[in-house]
Amino acid sequence: MIVITGAARGIGRATAATLAARGHRLILADLDGDLATEAAESIGCGAEGRALDVTDRSAFRELLTRVEADHGLIDVLINNAGIAPAAPRAVDEDEAMLRRTIDINLFGVMNGTLEAVRLMEPHRSGQVINIASVAGLMGVPGLAGYAASKWGVIGFTESIRAEMSGSGLAFTCVMPGPVATEMMAGTSSSPGGAGGADRRRGRHREGASHASRLERPAGPFRDGSAALAGKSPGQGTGRGQGLHADR
Repeated sequence: MIVITGAARGIGRATAATLAARGHRLILADLDGDLATEAAESIGCGAEGRALDVTDRSAFRELLTRVEADHGLIDVLINNAGIAPAAPRAVDEDEAMLRRTIDINLFGVMNGTLEAVRLMEPHRSGQVINIASVAGLMGVPGLAGYAASKWGVIGFTESIRAEMSGSGLAFTCVMPGPVATEMMAGTSSSPGGAGGADRRRGRHREGASHASRLERPAGPFRDGSAALAGKSPGQGTGRGQGLHADR
């Protein structure tokens, strides 16, 4: 059983479709529960959609516990949910949006990882895959808050992997470059091009042109699919901008 957060759209949904086609059982979790259910129904193969606010640790605990009760042990959790608001400079970022970015992108990953470990450790089996970004490896003007959150994801994943050495659990951090998804549609670094729907709506995209420091990715990341770099859970090498893994 695989649980994917932020799975109603973008990388999450494309990854879910890829894994479903390979025969995996899936739970698609998203803040928009209705959209997650629609995505699950579209994907088929027995996939289910669930509502989840990743910033609420008790809600995360409840979801994973319910999934385990209904479907058996969770083999993999993919912490994919995230947002990428942009501003010309860090000093121009809205404080509430900056905090929201850290809450979702970093604390959401931490919440999911810690609750998954709580369930997986007694069985000495399971994998947590955290989706970070190449923005977590470099400074990105216009995306300072987003970059900070992804640096945190990488550091957290590396730390807990070291702490859990010998536990039987695996921890993977995937670092894709810009992907042609709705979240990145307003940044000039998006493979889909500059402008995008979010820019037309005028929502936090004023500094998006600075994100062009990120290289456009080749291969499977161009359309948001294969966030697992073309590999099944448990495999630790693959294509893409970067991937740290136990196995």
